[in-house]
Amino acid sequence: MQFLSEAGDLRPGGRPIGAPRLKAEGPVRVDLLNDDKTPMEFVVHVLQQSFGIRYVEAVQVMLTIHTEGRASAGSFARETADAIFEEVTGLARSEGFPLQLELITEAAD
Repeated sequence: MQFLSEAGDLRPGGRPIGAPRLKAEGPVRVDLLNDDKTPMEFVVHVLQQSFGIRYVEAVQVMLTIHTEGRASAGSFARETADAIFEEVTGLARSEGFPLQLELITEAAD
């Protein structure tokens, strides 16, 4: 049996007084990385389908990936970024492409 005096002081939220606060995680940027195998058309398709980017902007992002080695497709909440990562990676693998994505946690405001 545990007595209240042994449990420590609790705030209404159930967190002990003096316990460290969890730092709020900022948005997660999703970058696509260039490779020599994934067709440019496939990258444009993924940017449109999975990221909701319009065609002209998707072509611009794809060209940035091609010329600079990487480009951001947007910043999202962690859960959304993880879901997009899984969707795009799965789609690329099912088509036999080695397209890689990188998730980068940005600083919280």
